[in-house]
Amino acid sequence: MFNTISQWIISKLLPFVDNTKYYQHTFFERAMRVLPSIAIEAVALRRTAAGDAEIFLTQRARGESYAGLWHTPGSILRNGETPRDVFARIAAKEFQVPIVSTTYVTDVYWQEPRGWIESRVHVVELAGDPAAVSDAAYTGQWFPIDALPENTIPDHKHQILPAAIANFIENR
Repeated sequence: MFNTISQWIISKLLPFVDNTKYYQHTFFERAMRVLPSIAIEAVALRRTAAGDAEIFLTQRARGESYAGLWHTPGSILRNGETPRDVFARIAAKEFQVPIVSTTYVTDVYWQEPRGWIESRVHVVELAGDPAAVSDAAYTGQWFPIDALPENTIPDHKHQILPAAIANFIENR
């Protein structure tokens, strides 16, 4: 009965939510419990001068979900956005350098504490080195693909990153 009443109340209030604006953090996390989200993952990989493969990861800031954990740069697709819009947002916020190209790899559907996410995994090529940006909003660095940090978001470490790394090794 309580579930039915809760859904009725929410259905009456939802028309007042402006879905063209950024959602407040708590509202977004509650909504994820009800409906799955689509994430765009931008996995930057490169070869060192010695030919070894490296991956660029960023560390989540305090106050964010998974604070302090490493992850591949990415973001949830917002209403009215295209994947191209999300890549531009990721480039500006997490890489601080332009994304030159994107290659779709696969979709990974996974559950996290906030709800279900379908991650669209892409390998991206960058116009510069994001680790060299001194005023970056996120802490980021390059890691050897066989030495990822222990405190990486588990589903990134075990599903998203391996798919992108396999694609990169196969194609470059």
